[in-house]
Amino acid sequence: MPDTPINVDYPSSDDLRLRIALGACRFRADPGEGEAWITGICHDPTDKRAPRIVEDEGTVRITESEPSFERIPAVFGGVPRYELAIGKGRPFALTVETGASEFEMELGGVPVSSLMVRQEWASSNSVSPLPTPIRWSCSRSRAGLRASS
Repeated sequence: MPDTPINVDYPSSDDLRLRIALGACRFRADPGEGEAWITGICHDPTDKRAPRIVEDEGTVRITESEPSFERIPAVFGGVPRYELAIGKGRPFALTVETGASEFEMELGGVPVSSLMVRQEWASSNSVSPLPTPIRWSCSRSRAGLRASS
């Protein structure tokens, strides 16, 4: 299956928010080096779970196509792989919500003003290192782990 490119420039708003809400997937995010806010790819082996990017003033949402009965067989064909680079140009609030996932996020140098991560049954996860002190919270609802700082 072909990769779907993800390219989002910084909005003109001063109050930036990025919300990533995905089902079961393999997710990796690293600091970006370019001028764009978010770049990367989604590789979907089933071609049934395309990424959907919605921009509304200073808020960008990266989600998947709306659920439907046609997507049910996609669960058996493999999960999408997201590989994102997140820009270091401007501060923003970040929320990441994933289903049963392999999850890695490297945030060194990325100016995250607040961070919330919610995962369902992750097989592995890593969020490191966090830039200067920020408000953050993390929950793994199905595993019973809730932490905040």
